[in-house]
Amino acid sequence: LLMKRNRKIINRTFCILCLLIVVLGIFGLVKFILGLIPVFSISASETPEIPAFLAKQTNSEIPEQYELEVPYISQEDFLPTGCEIVSTAMVLQYWGEDLSSELLANMIPQQELYYEDGILYGPDPNRYFVGSSYDPNSYGCYAPVIQNLVSSLSSNLKAEVVKGKSLRSLCEEYVINDQPVLIWCTINLVESAEGTSWRLPNGEDFTWKRNEHCMV
Repeated sequence: LLMKRNRKIINRTFCILCLLIVVLGIFGLVKFILGLIPVFSISASETPEIPAFLAKQTNSEIPEQYELEVPYISQEDFLPTGCEIVSTAMVLQYWGEDLSSELLANMIPQQELYYEDGILYGPDPNRYFVGSSYDPNSYGCYAPVIQNLVSSLSSNLKAEVVKGKSLRSLCEEYVINDQPVLIWCTINLVESAEGTSWRLPNGEDFTWKRNEHCMV
């Protein structure tokens, strides 16, 4: 009887050991398989970056109306030719930058037109604001001037000059992804026409587009 009991105990012990070996073997196999599969963990301080192609597919359909909460600032009776400056202030404030249009008007590089030997000379509007935004008889500037101004005033934002894009593509790539865009157009979207001409510092003649306008 004693021998039978011992034999039963040995058999039970052997079965338990075999079961443990099987379990450990399966666990090791699973661990090995998991080791071959890349696992991505995102902490609370990290956010997944959506690839550009995926972001475009996400908002591939343009709605008939899509409005961004861009604060409105009027240039009327304040900066009569400063549409570029006021529009820039609106976008900067949209992104949380506490920068006024008056500050931008005082910070933007500007140069006046002048006559010399009967020839009208002036700056390149890609480098300077032509005239003064406080003067109703002044002109304005082009996108590179605003790009440099934003870079000098904000360390959190980056302005990008984009050319050759249709309004639809701007909406697809930026607006419906909650990124406001400054566009250079004409007042009331009328046909552009040739305006004042002057000579640039490099000797080339430049013609300003009449009714030039910038808006968000």
